[in-house]
Amino acid sequence: MTLPKHPILSSRAASALFLLSAGVLASPAVAAAFRRVEPRWLHVALLATLLSSGLVPLAGWLARRVGAVDRPDARKIHDVPTPRLGGAAVFLSFAIALWANGVFTPRLVTVVAASTLIFALGAADDMFSLGAGLRLIVQVAACGVLIAGGVLVKIVPPTVPYWWLPDSLLTVLWVLAATNAFNFLDGMDGLAGGLGLIAGGVLGLLAFRTGAADLGWSCVALLGACAGFLPFNFRPGRRALIFLGDSGSTFLGFLLATLAILGEWSQGDPVVSACVPVLVFFVPLFDLAYTSVERFASRKVSTLGQLLAYTGKDHIHHRLSAVLGSRGATVVFLYVFSACVGVVAVAAPRVGTGMVLILVTQVTVVAGLISALEISARRRISAPAATSDEPS
Repeated sequence: MTLPKHPILSSRAASALFLLSAGVLASPAVAAAFRRVEPRWLHVALLATLLSSGLVPLAGWLARRVGAVDRPDARKIHDVPTPRLGGAAVFLSFAIALWANGVFTPRLVTVVAASTLIFALGAADDMFSLGAGLRLIVQVAACGVLIAGGVLVKIVPPTVPYWWLPDSLLTVLWVLAATNAFNFLDGMDGLAGGLGLIAGGVLGLLAFRTGAADLGWSCVALLGACAGFLPFNFRPGRRALIFLGDSGSTFLGFLLATLAILGEWSQGDPVVSACVPVLVFFVPLFDLAYTSVERFASRKVSTLGQLLAYTGKDHIHHRLSAVLGSRGATVVFLYVFSACVGVVAVAAPRVGTGMVLILVTQVTVVAGLISALEISARRRISAPAATSDEPS
């Protein structure tokens, strides 16, 4: 099957214009002048957006050259072969925007190093379709890089013997869950990239509010990289021109999960600090939990490796799309829901432990009700029409 071309992805002039604009913005003189008028976060965001907009067409060209193309089959909802290396543009835009602004603190160096490993793994998977076992091993190794650099969940007080062991295990479990949850959601145009943008915005707002400027700049760089990518990927009523691929979806999940554990989201309240990342990642985590339980219960899978390798149309976006009748409406619905939960996450550090637990419970109940309603509606839609003996 011949891979169709599109003028936007084939336009060298458009790509060159975006990259030239990014180069001007990144030049020391312009950057210095810009920061005297506007805050640094805006410069980081604009630079990442311009870089991503210019690099996406190049990523599409590269994907065609190396065979990183997602071809349609019975398990997928798209019907046209589509390049898969959009994540390369997102990753490079994020990294270059931080480098050009000189905001690489020691902990960010650790985060970017581990994220680079995840990106490389995803890119290799996009090109060569790696096994689930190998992917899991490399993901755990990337978590090891984080832990070695001191980036880990801090739950157990350092005064407790072997405190680092439970914290390290929690770090691995959290990062693996978030990484693969984002990867699972990358099954509908614009969904993973849009949720990454929203999550980055929420974490960035929280980071700047708590005085973690380096963390805030990282979130803003990721937000800008996603913003430059989305117009090529989310085009309601028209097909996507390029996909994130595993190189993008796993990178987004891993990076956001790592940034979430770096923040001090509450002053001395570990419950609130733990709830904030859960709220930020609520949609991916809820989908991961629901589909995992359903797949094991229905015996579609029986091992963790099978779960990671399984591809099916049973995720939250597939179920909602069957009810709403539109993929675009489904993505927008999940955008709005994620943004609303993000507002709860922003408010959480100021309302106290008890209220945060109530809010998390309410959000979970609402998500459960939505799932129950869409399952019921889907069954009604798929059920055969009832017959009647009454005369018409």
